[in-house]
Amino acid sequence: SDVVPDQAALAYDLPDVEPHHHLRGHQAVPQRVLK
Repeated sequence: SDVVPDQAALAYDLPDVEPHHHLRGHQAVPQRVLK
């Protein structure tokens, strides 16, 4: 389960969030995707 959201977050992060903000968006995206 942890691996799936992780990869999905990367795809959602790149287009929406900027490269330097990738780390921040990465944690915010998976939480929304999981819930």
